[in-house]
Amino acid sequence: MRKKSKRAETRAAEGERGAVLILVLFVLAGLAVLTVEFSRDTLLDRALSTTSRSILASKLLLESGGQLAATVLVRNNQAALPDHPRKEWGRFAWLLQKLSAELRGSELSGSIEDENSFFPVNALFYERPSEKARAEQYAALFTRLLATVMVLHGFEGDMEAARQRAGDFMASLRQWGGAAPLDEESRRWYLAQKPVCLPPGRPPRSLDEFLLMRWPGLDQADAAGRAWIRQVLLGGAGLPGLLEHLTLWSRGPMNINTLRPAVLAALVEDPNQIKAFVSAITRYRDDSGNRLDEDWYDGIFSAHSVPMLPPDMLDTRSRWFRLHLTAGQGARKNRLTAVGWVTNTYMNWQYRVVE
Repeated sequence: MRKKSKRAETRAAEGERGAVLILVLFVLAGLAVLTVEFSRDTLLDRALSTTSRSILASKLLLESGGQLAATVLVRNNQAALPDHPRKEWGRFAWLLQKLSAELRGSELSGSIEDENSFFPVNALFYERPSEKARAEQYAALFTRLLATVMVLHGFEGDMEAARQRAGDFMASLRQWGGAAPLDEESRRWYLAQKPVCLPPGRPPRSLDEFLLMRWPGLDQADAAGRAWIRQVLLGGAGLPGLLEHLTLWSRGPMNINTLRPAVLAALVEDPNQIKAFVSAITRYRDDSGNRLDEDWYDGIFSAHSVPMLPPDMLDTRSRWFRLHLTAGQGARKNRLTAVGWVTNTYMNWQYRVVE
């Protein structure tokens, strides 16, 4: 009986040791899990801390770049001289390069663009009868601009045919912006779209709205035709689209010293004179020895089929500018785009977006 009791005690002791071993293994497994979780949280906190520091540093760089741009533009406006890329704002990228050379572990780059070098969409619409003639001149210019872009993207027809099609789109743009009543055929077309999007009756607030507008004569295009329309509007195959030549901020005047070549081409009525006209303007502007002051272009206009324009359609100075900034902190990059108008005392940014 004593032997049996001893064996029982031995088995009981072994069972207890086994239970303890299982408990120890369980605790160790738990500790291992906790260690992994702790390490992961530590790494995550470090990564978030690094990202936060990077974001804050980039934000400060972008703010500094914006203040520098504002200083340059206000000083430029105070000088009251013609605006062109040879001015200080045109060399803003060089100023940022010099600034970045003084930074450690950071980089700031960017440029200032003349917003008055784009075609002002809002100039197509008017509120007072006295503004009607000016809006019609801009409408004719817009039609020729769109036709130029169409031909650039392989329109099957000559410039005159392109201008007719462009005129159809201009009429649709007027309806979209409330400058003309919506006809029944166009109403049915908009109601048939998915999703339905009727013209809002006010000027576009985003250039993306152009993608929603009906293009009479091309509204029944097949898939290839619709793709071509998007290419004309958005650009493609290395060629700019219509929207790259437009601004929703400035209402004009356009700056002849910085005006984009496609918009320059739209100033000419005779398609056969477009190439010579654009070449003459750009060649004169690119010559650093030429003064780009008021009315320097009159002789070139007189030698080509440029119609009589309203006195406030063209100028040699700009009030609206667009700022592009990129701040680099380590491997991270943040970008700022801002658009605004300038006075002799401050820069009023109307639009700012950080990515």
